[in-house]
Amino acid sequence: QESISGLYAQQKNSVSISSGVSAEQITRSPDRSTSEVLKRVSGASIQDNKFIVVRGLSDRYNSSSLNNAVLPSTEPDRKAFSFDIIPSNLVDKIVINKTAAPNLPGDFAGGMVQVITKDVPDQSFLGFSTTWGYNSQSTNKDFISNERNSNDWLGFDDGTRSLPSNFPQTRQEYSPLSIQEKVSYTKTVGNLYPEKRYTAMPVQSYQLTWGDRSTFKNSASLGSIISLNYRNSQNINLVTRRDYENNFINTYYDYDDNEYRYSTTLGGLANFTYKKGGNKFSLKNLFNRTFEDAYTDREGFNTNVDGNIRFNNSDLTQRTVFNTQLEGDHQVGENDNKLNWNLSYSLTSRSQPDLRSIYYRQSFGTPDAAFEIVDRNSRRFYSDLDENSYSGQVNYTTNIKILGDKSSLKTGLMKMYRNRQFGARIFQYRHNPTGSKSYDDLIITQPKDVIFSDFNINENGGFYLEEFTQNTDKYDAQTDLNAGYIMLDNNIGKHLRASWGARVEHYFQNIDVTDLSGTGRTYDQTFFDVLPSLNLTYSLSDEANLRLSASRTVNRPELRELAPFAFYDFVTQTSTLGNPELKRGQI
Repeated sequence: QESISGLYAQQKNSVSISSGVSAEQITRSPDRSTSEVLKRVSGASIQDNKFIVVRGLSDRYNSSSLNNAVLPSTEPDRKAFSFDIIPSNLVDKIVINKTAAPNLPGDFAGGMVQVITKDVPDQSFLGFSTTWGYNSQSTNKDFISNERNSNDWLGFDDGTRSLPSNFPQTRQEYSPLSIQEKVSYTKTVGNLYPEKRYTAMPVQSYQLTWGDRSTFKNSASLGSIISLNYRNSQNINLVTRRDYENNFINTYYDYDDNEYRYSTTLGGLANFTYKKGGNKFSLKNLFNRTFEDAYTDREGFNTNVDGNIRFNNSDLTQRTVFNTQLEGDHQVGENDNKLNWNLSYSLTSRSQPDLRSIYYRQSFGTPDAAFEIVDRNSRRFYSDLDENSYSGQVNYTTNIKILGDKSSLKTGLMKMYRNRQFGARIFQYRHNPTGSKSYDDLIITQPKDVIFSDFNINENGGFYLEEFTQNTDKYDAQTDLNAGYIMLDNNIGKHLRASWGARVEHYFQNIDVTDLSGTGRTYDQTFFDVLPSLNLTYSLSDEANLRLSASRTVNRPELRELAPFAFYDFVTQTSTLGNPELKRGQI
């Protein structure tokens, strides 16, 4: 299966139209991750070095599976899987199905990406690899951010960025407090705004892989592959952002950004496979931890605020993906019938322990005026998301004859249940003026390193944190998918092959929120879809096939798209708001 010829044979004999990459091709390339490998597949491209686009259709129209188990989205705001978390040298093959078939999930229109990792190696081995990269715009240059913690290089915040354990747990507990009490709690959060200068290190990655193959007297074999990988990069991006009005006559805003992106990835894979005769059992596990801190240093002007601005934003995101699968493949009876099954559990978590922004403004027409803090736009944001996914499927294939021609009948069942919990808290700094213009002007024009220091956190002319978390900044959601299918694969004469059938999917989605009035709301939707498909293959010769495909599939909204939670991104100046009334689309 690792060879190029084996992959081409599979594509030639596949029911659906597909493209792919084999392990043999991967070993000849410098590609480090699966996302880099996917760039080499016909009709596929990669966005942000990790998200796939198939035949020009964005990630929401694509689905992914790992070792035959459907993967949940690794992103909270979109339907997308981050393929950079899977090391390329652990991949047996990658196949992208570009047309639908009854045995494939029904929620895609661009491509169904199937990643198969290695299970039983040809021989025992121990391998170590390292890669170093030089970026002329970043490496050995000054790298600016807020102060790093001792565990950042491992991909884990040490807890100093999070809200203190004694901090009030909800807005209902915090908002009624007196200003003096809020001042006291604000000091416990600490002043994390001072900038630190580091030297950007080269991009570096390390991977340690161990494989073992044991053969027993009864012709059984046990294969194990365990891999640990680590990667760190520090990149500087120079960004210009402009927005225009009046048919490009006037500039609405003009920003020059220096973006300092610190990224650490820590991952592991552990696969164990036992084979004997016509039976194979596998336990496959994947873990990935991604730590990304994007620090933005901005200068420019904005006509909406009628002034020049200086803005800094530190956006730290921690993502964890864990997937474990137990699967089996069996040959049943003398007719070469096949039975395979898969049980899978996935955990996806995402946290922003302290997204902090600080915003200064200088009025137009007063070039000598000092920049003054805009307290309502100087914020601290905290969020946590946890999603659990459980799935199971079974497929059975039997060979039959129809009108004397060899055919096969395949049927199967699938179930996938997901639940998600999300919560966020949002604070803004509030200036409490004394009424003395000279004193207040002195306070609000202090530089970002000291303006929120403990000395300036007080109720007499200083600052404190005011919480403006909304009821809608928290939600719980569930989905439940039950599916079944039946398909026939017929050879009609010497040249024509027809694969046809239908997939039935029953899908339930639910989101529980509290609206702005404090009333609990539950939004439920249930969809029942019959999804027929037909794939015709006409063999022009041993080297050429002519194909025709027709199908019906669906596209369902992601949970974030349903949640009425509003998030404003100061960097892109865009707001994201979900809509629980969204319907699924039919394709």
